[in-house]
Amino acid sequence: VDNMFGTGREAWCSTMSSQDEAESLVVEIMAWAHGPGPQQAAALPQATPSTCSKIGCGMGGPKGHCSCSWDCPTFNNCCSDYQDTCLGTCAQMGCGHFTSGSACSCETGCAAAGNCCEDFQSTCAALQ
Repeated sequence: VDNMFGTGREAWCSTMSSQDEAESLVVEIMAWAHGPGPQQAAALPQATPSTCSKIGCGMGGPKGHCSCSWDCPTFNNCCSDYQDTCLGTCAQMGCGHFTSGSACSCETGCAAAGNCCEDFQSTCAALQ
C-alpha cells in the first residue's frame, strides 16, 4: 500500500496480519526507534499534560488541548496557568524579550520604560 518493502535506517516496515500481533510490533518499532522498552513505557505518564508547568513554556499542547506556545493568546487556547507560569519573570520568558500579555518586560529598554520584570537585573545582567 505505501510502497515500503523493508526496514532500514530511515523507515520501519512490517505487516500486521491480525490484531493479536499489535503489541509485539509496538515492541519492534520502539526498539527500532531507540525508544523506551515496554517496562519503561508503562512507567511514563498516560494523562495528556494540561498545564504549562507540565508542558513547558513556549511549547504547544496536543491538538484539541491547551497550549503554552507564545502565540496561544492569539488562538485563545492557553492553559489556565500560562500567565503565572510563563509570563512573570525573565527566567521564564528569556532575556531580550517581551511577550504579549505579560505585565513586565525583559527587553534592554525596560528600565527606561519602567516595566522590567523583578528578576531582570539578576537574570539578564549581560544585557545591561
